[in-house]
Amino acid sequence: MKFGIKALSMLDIAGKLGVSKKTLYRCFSDKGDLVKRVITRHCENQHAAISELAKNSENAIDEIISITVLIQSKMRGMHPSLLFDLEKFHPEAFEIIDEHKNTALHSVLLKNLKRGQKEGVYRGDFDPQLIICFHMAAIEYFTNPTHLAEAGLALSEVQGEHYRYHIRAIASEQGIAYLKTK
Repeated sequence: MKFGIKALSMLDIAGKLGVSKKTLYRCFSDKGDLVKRVITRHCENQHAAISELAKNSENAIDEIISITVLIQSKMRGMHPSLLFDLEKFHPEAFEIIDEHKNTALHSVLLKNLKRGQKEGVYRGDFDPQLIICFHMAAIEYFTNPTHLAEAGLALSEVQGEHYRYHIRAIASEQGIAYLKTK
């Protein structure tokens, strides 16, 4: 997260972990294997954390705010080249992130839309299936390394602004009033 992927060698990683390179190779067949397993674990941990936030949130707006804060905190320390390195040099690991986005994140966000409508903090006059398509398209666009570089913005900034935009677009009057208290 801190240095990007391409810039680090297995020797660098072993040194940071305080183990020998040989020990590292006992656990991972190569750097690609290590990257895939780290990305898989990251996605699993993120999904578990998001699920826990959803369970413990007062309402759908609190849930989406908590998820946004969690994701932003993870992205703040991320090296700008990380997604680019993954896409270019570790496409299998990048595919794991894409799959996570398109299944786990999609599911959580769709449940959030339905929850918010049921609670009355989101407008009841939209189709959650359509809104989730818009939302996922925006996430896809802004997690594309090329688009981020063109915009000259940090992913965490873009993500935070997108969620503010998203919540205000779907919130009911009750939801907007609640949001103003946050």
